[in-house]
Amino acid sequence: MSKPIDMLEPDGMVGKRIQEHRRSQGLTQEDLARLADVPYATLTKVESGAIRNPSLHLMAKV
Repeated sequence: MSKPIDMLEPDGMVGKRIQEHRRSQGLTQEDLARLADVPYATLTKVESGAIRNPSLHLMAKV
């Protein structure tokens, strides 16, 4: 089991942790976006680090 995502991690690390966890579960970005009810484009931006500090609301959904 992976450790919980820490919102105080350095910028960009949150996205990398989401990506690692998603992959460990065998999910595509499209799968996770659909399951979390978030736009696919938003999820890809978070994972790539383009959105460095996602909102708590978004994090709760993912």
